[in-house]
Amino acid sequence: MPLLRSLIDCLRRPEPVGGGNDGEPRLARLEVLLLALTVFVARLLASRAFPIYDDAFITYRYARNFADGLGMVFNPGAPWEPILGTTTPGYAVILAGFSALGLPMVATSLAVNFLCDALSALMIVELLDRRRVSSLVSVLAFAAIPEIARVSAGGMEPPMVVAAALGAVTLFRRGNLLGAGFASAFACTLRPECVLLVLILSVACLLERRSVVRYLIPVALVGLVTAGLLQWVYGSPVSHSVMAKAAVHGGEQKPGFSRLPDILAQALGPSQPMRLLSVLVAIGALTMLLRRSRLVPFGLFAGSIVAAYLVVQPKTWGWYFYAPLTAWVVCLGLGAEQISRWIGFERLGWHRVGPQRALVVLGSLAVLGTVAIFPVLRPDRITPRVYARFEAWAKEARIAERKATISASDIGAIGWYTGATIYDSEGLVWPEALELTRTEDQIAKYLPDYVILVVRKSRLRPFCVEHPELAARYRPIRRFNEYNDDGGEKLTPDIAQLPDWWEQDYLIFERVDN
Repeated sequence: MPLLRSLIDCLRRPEPVGGGNDGEPRLARLEVLLLALTVFVARLLASRAFPIYDDAFITYRYARNFADGLGMVFNPGAPWEPILGTTTPGYAVILAGFSALGLPMVATSLAVNFLCDALSALMIVELLDRRRVSSLVSVLAFAAIPEIARVSAGGMEPPMVVAAALGAVTLFRRGNLLGAGFASAFACTLRPECVLLVLILSVACLLERRSVVRYLIPVALVGLVTAGLLQWVYGSPVSHSVMAKAAVHGGEQKPGFSRLPDILAQALGPSQPMRLLSVLVAIGALTMLLRRSRLVPFGLFAGSIVAAYLVVQPKTWGWYFYAPLTAWVVCLGLGAEQISRWIGFERLGWHRVGPQRALVVLGSLAVLGTVAIFPVLRPDRITPRVYARFEAWAKEARIAERKATISASDIGAIGWYTGATIYDSEGLVWPEALELTRTEDQIAKYLPDYVILVVRKSRLRPFCVEHPELAARYRPIRRFNEYNDDGGEKLTPDIAQLPDWWEQDYLIFERVDN
């Protein structure tokens, strides 16, 4: 017990604030900028290894249609439009603005994400008071961890969400409650989970005896305007895709089935090396809380996201956990700093300018060298073997010119490259799929020009085996996946031998009785 009490007393020592009068080494501004630049360059290098997420193309298509004056819709002119099938309308509007200026959508989204990550690195260092060990470890881990880089290079909104959330916390700590409110409200237009950030900062206002009204005024203004616009255009302030995912994926759970292990693994340790650092991260989390770190609101926001998923148990994807993973690297940095204090590394004289700057430069070079080999260890095969072939096939078959219709479950890249009217079997952008839930029934009713199915047992069996009359009206013509160079073999796979997990392996069927 005395040892435990001593440990807690050590951890609860107030967090130092200022320019280093407490004896703690601080990073110079040039070193901080170097770390931010390292993050940006590391993301550029990582983008050569990690493809765009299929879901990102859904938002891209909304943004492109909006920029082209067709409305913020997925299927312009379809009788069921307008439907908001993206969970990030704020991100879509921003990308539409860049697209209207003539900038390429995919490259722009990546540039925006990488800049947001560099900005997040700057704010993490500031909120850590530029303390050397915690800042250096946190930012370099943020730049180097593949699971984090993969999300940023995936083209979706999480980097902007994290930058907005850290911006709200930074402004809150500076006493700028109006600015914090606007940043929080903006974050809510990017992801619905950011309502939790508003709740946490509102409670922080009350606990710290700040004006919660001043903080909530911009939140309410932006929230009312956004909700009003969504209600007016789409008939609901809640994205249809949120309700669709709850309806479709919620029904997958069987008695006794639990997503809790998967959620915890994605949030706290999506890789074995990260799990090995769990004790250090736990020490950092305890340090953050007991010392009342300025990053506590962000840590609580990240933790509340995980807690909400644990309660609701939705089907989750890696990009859902970008804020928790960012909090993870911060806790790693704080844990490393605490260990260095216990060991007494400051006695080695590393706080002097020369050794400290050398440490920052060497750490940055080591990270960039590590990230540079990502494409060698895991080259991006999805872009050339799946996305590029979808694009080539769409041009060859003149999908857009013929105004063809397609039934598909993974609608992102297919919709982006073909421009076709999509019957979305998951119901994200097509409401009727939530009533007509079986894909084969949707196909039988509308007889689209093409059917694109994921090559897995549960997707091919109902169409090819259980409904032979319907399948006879279609013939397989192309197969695209990341594992084969030509992508055209095995158009009639042995369904009984197929696995039943998801991967980007698509089989295209063409209707033959037009």
